[in-house]
Amino acid sequence: MTGRKKKYLWSWAIAGAAVPLLLMLIGLFLPKPPEQEWDPFHEPKISPTQSRFADVATFLFPNIYVAEFLGLAVTDGGGDSGAVLPATIIFAISILLNAALYLGIGLIVWTAGEGLSRMFRGRSPT
Repeated sequence: MTGRKKKYLWSWAIAGAAVPLLLMLIGLFLPKPPEQEWDPFHEPKISPTQSRFADVATFLFPNIYVAEFLGLAVTDGGGDSGAVLPATIIFAISILLNAALYLGIGLIVWTAGEGLSRMFRGRSPT
């Protein structure tokens, strides 16, 4: 593996770890919906900004579902998934899985780029 390819793949892995952290930071500053009386028969209202942010966050951090599953597993096991240690472990696992997913995407893009480069390198300009 060349040094250039290693740097390229590391940048994808770092992006996979940094994106969820940035999304979490941005989520702290989103406007909150207006307070309303709790009604068990209606979905809680969220602002359009929060809805769009949730769509983008799901696309950029698909392993949030892994974190939710692990949180449910801890809760079903009798633990508190909101406690510091289980929450940290769950978050670390989902971040590492997201970095691995981005690394796989980077490897696919690198391979496709090399293939296209070889394909077009053989042709002479007319």
